[in-house]
Amino acid sequence: MFDFDRIIERRGTHSTKWDNIARLSGIESPDAIAMWVADMDFAAPPGVTSALTAEIQCAVHGYYADTGSWAAALVSRGSMPRSKSCSNPASIEGRPSASRTSV
Repeated sequence: MFDFDRIIERRGTHSTKWDNIARLSGIESPDAIAMWVADMDFAAPPGVTSALTAEIQCAVHGYYADTGSWAAALVSRGSMPRSKSCSNPASIEGRPSASRTSV
């Protein structure tokens, strides 16, 4: 279960939603409710954090070609397994190539 009751103070963190509310909307009340932009006030769910961590550890970041699998996954509403090969050169920290599959 995800903890939606955990309060994360975003003021003073360069948050567009909170740190620019007065400048962009003219509302200066400290208890104003900032509903003018879609910005989360919750931590990312553990599954999202895990997926991002795995992608960062791949250490190769670039643009992905549309091979048709993205459209197929969207049509199936994400129920089909997808895979991505992480082919880091062995010279980067001596890590071998890795492959992972997500659902």
